[in-house]
Amino acid sequence: GGGSPSEMAFALDTDQAVADFVVGLQSGLPDEVTAAVEDLSAPGTTPYGAVVSTGCEPPRSVAIDAGEAGFQVVPALPKSTVQCLAPVTYVVVFAVPDA
Repeated sequence: GGGSPSEMAFALDTDQAVADFVVGLQSGLPDEVTAAVEDLSAPGTTPYGAVVSTGCEPPRSVAIDAGEAGFQVVPALPKSTVQCLAPVTYVVVFAVPDA
């Protein structure tokens, strides 16, 4: 799926912001993320997204913490004991009510 994990979520409030966010993703993931953002878009909310991790095992959970700099994305990653030959990209998309 591509992409690089980030601890900070990106506002996906414009078509350009969504295009910039999915530019490094591959294998149909850009279309899936774009569709998820469209599904979340509602008046009075702002969609955000982050690449949570890349690996062979999904995060057990993902916490979203609001801070002064924005929304921090904190995945709980399992300890892996196997070599990952085909990593998978895990993306989180969420909506936040406008202040």
